[in-house]
Amino acid sequence: MRKYFSTDSFAGRAFSKGDIWQRIQWASIAIAGSAVFLICLLTWQRLQAEEQLLEANAQAQHQSLATIISENLSQVMDRGRTVAVVAESWLGGDLEEAEQRLANILAIDQIFLNFSLYNTSLELVYSSTPAGGNAPRLEDLQSLLLGSDRSSTRTLAVLPTSDLQERRWATPVLFPVADEIGVSKGFLLITLDMGYFLSLYRNIDIGRSGVIHILGEDGTELAEARSEGLTHRLQAQKFAEFAAAAKAGKDSNLVVDLHGDGQHVSSVRRVERSPFIVAVSKELSEVRASHVRSSARVWGSIAVLASVLGIATWGLVRGFQRQQLLFSALVNADDENRSLIAQLTEEKARAVALASFDHLTGLHNRRMFNELAVSHLEVARRSRKHYALIYLDLDKFKLINDTLGHHVGDRLLQVVAERLANGLRGADIIGRMGGDEFAVLLTELDSAESIDAIAKKLLLQLSQPYNEIEGHNVQTSPSMGIAMFPRDGHDVVNLCRNADSAMYMAKRRGRGCYAYYDASLRPLEDRGLHPVQ
Repeated sequence: MRKYFSTDSFAGRAFSKGDIWQRIQWASIAIAGSAVFLICLLTWQRLQAEEQLLEANAQAQHQSLATIISENLSQVMDRGRTVAVVAESWLGGDLEEAEQRLANILAIDQIFLNFSLYNTSLELVYSSTPAGGNAPRLEDLQSLLLGSDRSSTRTLAVLPTSDLQERRWATPVLFPVADEIGVSKGFLLITLDMGYFLSLYRNIDIGRSGVIHILGEDGTELAEARSEGLTHRLQAQKFAEFAAAAKAGKDSNLVVDLHGDGQHVSSVRRVERSPFIVAVSKELSEVRASHVRSSARVWGSIAVLASVLGIATWGLVRGFQRQQLLFSALVNADDENRSLIAQLTEEKARAVALASFDHLTGLHNRRMFNELAVSHLEVARRSRKHYALIYLDLDKFKLINDTLGHHVGDRLLQVVAERLANGLRGADIIGRMGGDEFAVLLTELDSAESIDAIAKKLLLQLSQPYNEIEGHNVQTSPSMGIAMFPRDGHDVVNLCRNADSAMYMAKRRGRGCYAYYDASLRPLEDRGLHPVQ
């Protein structure tokens, strides 16, 4: 059906579409802006989470290293207490054996530099360092002993008082010496080599700015190691933040400014049953270095993406504007195309109908009947069902057509087509082959006897009187020829030819009957000839 549009209708449509184009343009800009904002927001959140994760990982690594160092230092202190037990045997009178054991311990355990044993009167009774050697100065040790609580059973760290490079890391630790029932027998001063202790961790990667601190209880630095090795300072520094953190808990993580060296991520751990604190630190800028580089790359990529998206959005808006200018012409062209397509569709449908169906009866024409029959016979070759082709025409049709007129003959053909359609199954194919000739392809029958039953039924129906055919009562009957597949032909052409021959044989034998095709054209005891009862 054709569609016609008025000028007012077209103007209304153009205005509506133009308004839609404007909305699309603004929607494109809003979507692009929202996309950029959302990308920036999600990226910022991800980078913040990544930064926090980096700091957390650094603190976890530092905490693990501080735990390892503190555990090893705690083991050193336990070995020192073992030495104190040996020293107690020396004070108990077993001088030779105790001295030999102390010498063996000193030779085996490299972290011990020397032992000095004092009685309760603070008199030096044994020293592993020969006089004039590298032993700590006696007056400094006596000052430390005089300032300590002699009844105390805890260990006390002593700061090195010498500025000599080779003695910078010598850290004396005081151990009480008591008998089995806890009576004080004296004091054992063990000098620890903190430089040797920290050198055990030289293969651990602590980063460019990483630093390991060994501190006293008050936060005074006893030893320090960096990635380049042990660090020597003329004056020991005091880290009050680490001391406060150690007092607050066994393990602490914090970010502090280490004496003007910048912000450091630090992990602090107090060594159990000892006067030491272990701290592992790294510059915050180094921890964040990889994050800063990745952030720069990400934001650079986002800037490029935003630029590309902006350019694309601008081009899209410009394209929408051009589309809006051309829209009116496109609407007209679209309407014309729709109308033309509708006409072509109608013409195509009519052409298909004319090419496939008989215009008078509505049945398949010869060409379509042959195509459908070919298709069904292909299936029949792979089937065990029975197929047959019936060819029929109306007896004395030419006489009816000549005496009563063509309009009566045409109407008669239409009624015959209706009776054929009503008397056959939907799976059967019916076609008008021309004039008063019809063809029927019976498909998928269970037995050959079914063919005979259908032929009798058609013969009876088509032989009934045709009343009120354009005001006339017409009497006619069909003559039908039957060809069996594949016995009488393997294709449509041969089946039609043989069925046509059988139909003429039926006419010669009296009309109003049907006959099966017989190649010998012999009656064979009147096989296939069945007059109407």
